[in-house]
Amino acid sequence: MTEQTRRERVAVIGGSLGGLAAALDMAGRGLQVTVYERDDEVLPDFEPLLSGACPAWRRLLEDVDLTLVPGQTPDSPPQVDGGTPALRMFLVEAIERAGGEVRTRATVSRLRRDDAGVRFHVVEWGLGAGVREADAVVVALNPIPAMQLLADPDGEEAELLFSVPTRAARVVRHVDHRLMPWDRS
Repeated sequence: MTEQTRRERVAVIGGSLGGLAAALDMAGRGLQVTVYERDDEVLPDFEPLLSGACPAWRRLLEDVDLTLVPGQTPDSPPQVDGGTPALRMFLVEAIERAGGEVRTRATVSRLRRDDAGVRFHVVEWGLGAGVREADAVVVALNPIPAMQLLADPDGEEAELLFSVPTRAARVVRHVDHRLMPWDRS
């Protein structure tokens, strides 16, 4: 009887471009990768990236041989033939072909480390909730949500996450009561 070797399990939290690129890379190296994205689809806020050239985005497309719209220059914003829906489908299928898995509508919380690895709580819409385990976790989120996800961040993690520059969002208060839901008639 031959002993089966267990593949290292890696959870990627966040289906952003960075999360998917990390998942694709690790799945290609033979790791057992699962991506958890809270929204209905991966790359939920991807359209703004198409407005300007993004070197990481262009490198990823070149690495996975995705067809770009003809006639692009290295300085132009990368455009995928078929747009963002085609890119989403392509990246998910590439991860799955490499042996990984992508779980959408999956909210992760309470990330804890112990001697056995990493444990975290996942709520999947329509499927219920439970505790999952991994040998390692890639947190592909902005610093504040990443910090909130960690159940027990150590001083180094807190310092690192809070050193990442963020920008304040512009908020506009809507005061036209004619357009509020309870006034529609």
